[in-house]
Amino acid sequence: MAIMRSHEIREMDIPEIEKKITDLKNDLSKQVAALAIHGVPENVGRIRHIRRTIARLCTIKREKELGILPRPGKEEKVVKKKPETKKEENEVVETTEQKDNQEKEGDL
Repeated sequence: MAIMRSHEIREMDIPEIEKKITDLKNDLSKQVAALAIHGVPENVGRIRHIRRTIARLCTIKREKELGILPRPGKEEKVVKKKPETKKEENEVVETTEQKDNQEKEGDL
């Protein structure tokens, strides 16, 4: 089973997330049992990745239940271009300030 990223999980519904959690927990128990029996697992880091993915799934599921918006990630950051003139510099500042004000008004 492939490890899932946050943006992939956020696209899923809560029932899908719950099903994925149960699947990963079953896979984790198999990996731990294999470790106990054989001593050396096939993939050494697999257990760690499964645990982290389960935690990520549970966290995002809880965020969805509470209606919490995710923090802006790399793809959501505002990219500022370097202003060529003083007028453009003022425009860039105004647009970022306007965006910040809109976000604050949306949170209220």
